[in-house]
Amino acid sequence: MRYRGTERLEEVACIAKKLGYRIIGIEGLDRVQVLNGVTFIPRRTSSDINGLVKTKRKVLRAYLIRSSEDLRSYPRLRKVAVIVSLSSTAFHALTPKYIERLVALGLPVEVAIRDIYEALKEHIYLRGLDYLVSVAKSGRLELIACSGASKYIELLHPKIIISALIELGLDEVIALKAVTSAPAKVLRGLGYDIK
Repeated sequence: MRYRGTERLEEVACIAKKLGYRIIGIEGLDRVQVLNGVTFIPRRTSSDINGLVKTKRKVLRAYLIRSSEDLRSYPRLRKVAVIVSLSSTAFHALTPKYIERLVALGLPVEVAIRDIYEALKEHIYLRGLDYLVSVAKSGRLELIACSGASKYIELLHPKIIISALIELGLDEVIALKAVTSAPAKVLRGLGYDIK
């Protein structure tokens, strides 16, 4: 659901279709486009709440969290963002108190498999990820998972994303929901007709 690339959308659509994607949220897009059976939805990701306030209604608005400091103005978030996106640096900062604030916020939390991979590659200890997974397993927090691609070549097959979530400790049903019905629910909330 997250793509920040600069390749032509036709190239992205070709690869995305082969991987089974129907919808991709893309940064920098100003309107919905459909190419090769793949719908591209405008997305705005920012750690600046004021930047998200000025965003159009049908744009997927994601509040990017890099540290626990980013949740200071969390009461306003519910009115502005539709999802909270965790960066690779946020995984290290996740404490039980921090995750409880995410639960209280009530917004779905997006994790990008690429960010988890990058953090592991840099030997960053992801201490909060276990707690995040346990809270998601309990049903108190809704997860959305994506590849986190910045180039079309980095798009992951949805089955790989689901497998990675299962390896992190989620059961198959919750992992499947994080890739299918949870993102669809968010897009329906923005007014998109998702089947």
